Amino acid sequence: MEENKIDPYQIIGFVLLIAAFFWWFNYTIPELEKNSLESDKIEEADGVSTEIIKLKTQNDDLSIDSSNSVINNQNLIVDTKIIVVENDDLLLKFSSKGGLLIEALLKNFTDYKGDPLYMVKDGNQNFSINFNTINGQNINTSKLNFSPELNNIGGLDVLKMRYNVSDNQSLVFEYKLPKKGFMLDFSIKSFGMSNVIDSKENIDLNWDLKAVRQAKSIDYENRYSQLYYQYDGDETNYLSSYSDSDEKENSVSWVSYGQHFFNSILVLDEPVDDALFESSKLFESESKDELYTKKYSSILPIKLVRSEFNSSMNWYIGPNDYDILKNYENNISDSIYFGWGLFGWINRFLYFPLFRVFK
Repeated sequence: MEENKIDPYQIIGFVLLIAAFFWWFNYTIPELEKNSLESDKIEEADGVSTEIIKLKTQNDDLSIDSSNSVINNQNLIVDTKIIVVENDDLLLKFSSKGGLLIEALLKNFTDYKGDPLYMVKDGNQNFSINFNTINGQNINTSKLNFSPELNNIGGLDVLKMRYNVSDNQSLVFEYKLPKKGFMLDFSIKSFGMSNVIDSKENIDLNWDLKAVRQAKSIDYENRYSQLYYQYDGDETNYLSSYSDSDEKENSVSWVSYGQHFFNSILVLDEPVDDALFESSKLFESESKDELYTKKYSSILPIKLVRSEFNSSMNWYIGPNDYDILKNYENNISDSIYFGWGLFGWINRFLYFPLFRVFK
């Protein structure tokens, strides 16, 4: 019987494979690192703060007339309030115009240039509700001027954005942020508006996001940036990361706007049908002037409860870290795109863990 011997070519092949992996890690990993941001890099805000900006608007701001359920254009000078809410991990800014989240800073991260890492900034996100009144007039909440109310309740910063139709009719967006973590609670409620909202017409939540470039290689980052969604219980699907694509799906529980090492995930309180998703590439080259990788868009139907808004959601804005996401419900950790086959295995068990070690 011939004695078993170690094949030297196998050893050489193994060494070359390891060398290739470490070359790949050192030269292709996005240059992101977790650093403590100095206080002069972000706006100082002890817990919460507000800032007032006056904007002159013409034929843009809308109001609902509760007497006949029509929308009136107003030529007004409006005080738009910017409300800052923060915890250990996030600094968020909301605008009273539209009640929108207009800025999201991950406090303990920097981008590949060493600058503060923003996932929402400079108008790259639209988050609004679209519905009709009983007289057929169209309302988009991004054009309404809300009144903010900020409180701390049991360790939670609670921001209510209220649009008053009349003394006893209102539409309220409520945001809750805990002391730490990346998960925001969000709800949409209306009071006394059953005679204003046309429940027979489509009522949709529109969420658009241009994914901010975070890595030196925008092409590499784009390969691992995908729109994921959960449907039919625990099933997941995704749109192509390489080409423009769209999809329509029923029984959708959450939608994820993945950005390789970061993620924005909207988790619904109950599944919705006829959800529409789109993803499109926004950059043409590796130029440093390219600011965005993809545009993500979702249209999610909203169900009324006794002809009123009454929907609750969870909104994750943070790192694409499996060890963090696995602690939340609804299996949102399934939104992480590791890649396929051998590359998926390497990413999940080697690449991402090494990123956490060296970031």
